[in-house]
Amino acid sequence: MNLSPRCQAKCGPLAAAGVLALVWGAMSFGTGVTVAATPVSQQQIAAQESALSPKDAIGHEKLARELYDNGSYQQALRQVEISLKINPAYQDAQLLKSLILSKIAGQKKKSTTVASTQPGKKKLHTLLTIDDIYKIRLWELSRQESGPLEGTIVGGQKTLLKFWRRVILPDPDYQNPFPTRRQREGFVSPNNFVQQVRLMLRLGQAKYWDKIQIHSEPQVMQTFRQTVEPVVLQSCATVGCHRGQGAPGFRLFGGRGHANLRQTYTNFYILNKLTYKGRKLINRGDPPLSLLYQYLLPRDDAAYRHPGKPQRGPRYRVFNRKAIMDWIESLRFPAHRYDITDFRMPVTHLHGSSTRKK
Repeated sequence: MNLSPRCQAKCGPLAAAGVLALVWGAMSFGTGVTVAATPVSQQQIAAQESALSPKDAIGHEKLARELYDNGSYQQALRQVEISLKINPAYQDAQLLKSLILSKIAGQKKKSTTVASTQPGKKKLHTLLTIDDIYKIRLWELSRQESGPLEGTIVGGQKTLLKFWRRVILPDPDYQNPFPTRRQREGFVSPNNFVQQVRLMLRLGQAKYWDKIQIHSEPQVMQTFRQTVEPVVLQSCATVGCHRGQGAPGFRLFGGRGHANLRQTYTNFYILNKLTYKGRKLINRGDPPLSLLYQYLLPRDDAAYRHPGKPQRGPRYRVFNRKAIMDWIESLRFPAHRYDITDFRMPVTHLHGSSTRKK
């Protein structure tokens, strides 16, 4: 589907207060997978399962996700358990299993009791949910992604057709006021995920952005999990520091340098959101002044020293300074707000004072 030059100009990169538009044309993403929210028959499930290799953990996890999206929780649980039997360390499958078990437990509770809730009061989570993770993945994508973009449009073709009718066609800059059926079918095709995401981000609003679920992990989050988070956890999330219920200032998750998927994204979100005396832990505009980086340095090398007495600061370990700095530089600028509203930030009080080295 082609857009006119005026539309392309209008839909270019937007300012900090607006949408972070993604220029998908320059990316090396492959096509992803969309899952239609239509009932899946037993014959279809059996056919898909029989087509999978006995060692295909990813394939069984994807089938489990499709069944989960269609509300077939018991069948989804069976598929995700097969996936975990093949690869017990598969984090996406672990997270999906916890979501499935939560849905099953909720169904049982609903069938026996009527929950008493207070109107207007939200339940706050101590770890980010899978929906929160989807938002972070979406807004931390970059043009340098090395792998294929995989994901789901919630509602499948129903959502895409609504977007086609209500957003694309009324757009005055759309090149062809009389589009063909083939163009419409091309847009809603399961093989057109990258273009669907591109246009939903550029022309849509939050109600459509929330329909995008990114299953593949952005490069910046892979680097955070593999390179940055282990240094932070081993230096900051130690006993007596930012670990455990009584942690001063804020709390990080995942002891002994290891964190699961939800903990990793929660740690990233906490570090991304927090500031101390107006200074950001992750400063995307001026990476060298990120407190995350400064507090990891030896006190004599730091522009901003960790608050409190020296023994209360992070345990210094030799780390790859360039890798941390390159990672902060690679983050999207400016940061997106993500619109995460049901998370309880694990912050108590901030100890000591941050002093700039004379």
